Amino acid sequence: MKKVLFILLLFLSFSFDSFSQFFQEANSWKSYRKEYSIGGGVSNYNGDLGGLDLEKGINYFLFDMELTQFKYGFYGSYRYNLNQRNASSISLFYGKISGNDQLTNNIYRNNRNLNFESVIWELTWNYEFYIIRPSPGHLYNIKGAKGLNGNKWDMYLFIGIGVFYYNPKSGGIPLRALGTEGQGIPGERPLYSPVAIAFPIGFGGSYKITKKLKIGTEFSYRFTTTDYIDDVSGNYYSRDKLTQYKGALSSSMSDPSFGTNPGWTKEGQQRGNPKYKDGYLSFLIKVTYLPKRTPKSANIRRSGRKHTFNRHKKRARIGH
Repeated sequence: MKKVLFILLLFLSFSFDSFSQFFQEANSWKSYRKEYSIGGGVSNYNGDLGGLDLEKGINYFLFDMELTQFKYGFYGSYRYNLNQRNASSISLFYGKISGNDQLTNNIYRNNRNLNFESVIWELTWNYEFYIIRPSPGHLYNIKGAKGLNGNKWDMYLFIGIGVFYYNPKSGGIPLRALGTEGQGIPGERPLYSPVAIAFPIGFGGSYKITKKLKIGTEFSYRFTTTDYIDDVSGNYYSRDKLTQYKGALSSSMSDPSFGTNPGWTKEGQQRGNPKYKDGYLSFLIKVTYLPKRTPKSANIRRSGRKHTFNRHKKRARIGH
């Protein structure tokens, strides 16, 4: 009977210790609420210029993206874990995007012969939902016994809102001030703003190398409120008026076509497609640092020890 009780007590002792460790690790995210990430990768654009050899004026979303036009992108973010499944993050992105009608065999776009490149500065706030979270392992502390294998991977979806700056250029020449579609001319639309709203949506995942370090990837597509990231949106404007009000450079940058089909680029003909807004994306590799939060109880204990030490020190001075 004593042997049975001893074995039972031993088993309960191991079980209590193991489950205590399990629940402690299951809530370990509370000790790592803050995350700091940096990363880099590629970015690309989806708009009116370049793209695949598809029909004019139709938006094919990501399928109309020129794969040879991937440029660089850099990223930094701060994330705060609200609970086991939800997080909030602020991120800063800097990248470059471009488009070129000469990279497509679509006869309308190719004849149009427009091109651009632009830097992107972006600040966004994201809400993130974790599909998979790292799970604790080693359910049993008994040496040689098999336990629960832990998971070091996480995967999440996110959606957000942000603001970004862009500045389309062609051959190094800033296009916005030229008003290539008549913007800024008396009686016409004003110049478009170089700042617009972005709505990022995407997914990501990471692998936990240590308790304080993760490496991962993230894909994000941005829907935007502007159709002028590439300086192209509406119809061709009168070249004579552009020359009169904006100068010869504005006129030539508005229509650099080859002239083989002059009827396609005359005043009033379609130059872009205002029905669909421009967008851009990024695919990044990132490294994340997770500083461990000091529990309040530990701070209280430290404060108590410090107070006790000071009290003893004061008594010692009084004794002297």
